[in-house]
Amino acid sequence: MQIRVPTKAFVLFVLSYIPLVLAQDERFGYLEGKIIAIDGNTATVQLSAGETVAADLGTAVPGDMSSINLPDFKVGERVELYYAPGPDGTLTYAVSDWVRRPVLLYLTLLFLFVSVAVARFKGLRAFLATGASLFIIMTFIVPRILAGWNPTLVSLLGVGGILILAIYFVHGLSWSTTAALIGTYVA
Repeated sequence: MQIRVPTKAFVLFVLSYIPLVLAQDERFGYLEGKIIAIDGNTATVQLSAGETVAADLGTAVPGDMSSINLPDFKVGERVELYYAPGPDGTLTYAVSDWVRRPVLLYLTLLFLFVSVAVARFKGLRAFLATGASLFIIMTFIVPRILAGWNPTLVSLLGVGGILILAIYFVHGLSWSTTAALIGTYVA
C-alpha cells in the first residue's frame, strides 16, 4: 500500500538545508598545491593560484610505530593542504595527503558501473543517494562540528537528512520505507 506524503513538505524539508550549507565557516578548509621545497618538517607549497605558503609536514605518531613505514613527501608532488586559524589568529597550513582525485574518480566510475549493472535504475538511485550523503557530511556535518557546534545535535540533524534522502529516494514512498526510516533513526 502506497502512502501519500505531501510533496511540498518533503521538498521544503530538503531545501531547509540550503541556508545551513551556504553559511560555511571560511576559516577552515582545504587547498591543493605542489611541493617546491622541503626544509626539515616544513614544506614550501605553491598553491594552484600561484601563491606560496609554508606548510607543516606533521610529526611522528607517539608510541611503537616501528612496523609502519609511511612514504615521505617529496619535492614535485601534488598535495592537499588543510588550513585553520592558529593560536595567534593567522592561518596555519598542514600537508594532509597526496592528491588522489584521479584514482578516486576511476574507482567511483567503476562503482557506478557495477551498481547500475547489478541493480539497474535502483543502483543508479543508490549511487546518487550515496553522493548526496557525502555532500551533506562534507558541507554540513564536518564544518559545523569544526566550527564548535554541538556534535551530537549536528550529527543527528545530518543523519536525519541523509536517512530521509537515501531511504525514500532509493526505495520510494511507502509504509514499509517509512517504518524502516523511523526504526533506523531511532536505533
